[in-house]
Amino acid sequence: MNFIPITYKNTNLNISLYKGNTTTESIPFNKIFKTVVEERSKIEKEIIKNPLFKYSLEPLKPDNDSPEIIKNMCYASNLASVGPMASVAGAIAEVLCE
Repeated sequence: MNFIPITYKNTNLNISLYKGNTTTESIPFNKIFKTVVEERSKIEKEIIKNPLFKYSLEPLKPDNDSPEIIKNMCYASNLASVGPMASVAGAIAEVLCE
């Protein structure tokens, strides 16, 4: 198994290549990178709009017009009784898997 790293700001991904899928051309790296940039941008905009989003150690409620990733982060943080930033990695991974 080979790993191809993708890095953007604090986001580090290792894309696994398995037998039968051993060329980098078979993985849409540009699409993956673009998605990471777009989703991180949504999180960064939420932090600018609501600085508490970055620092809260407790769950927060999203606005009705919040992007889906923000709603998902707030939902996950509510389940775990932590702040929404604790779910950044999982939220981005979920979007990439979809």
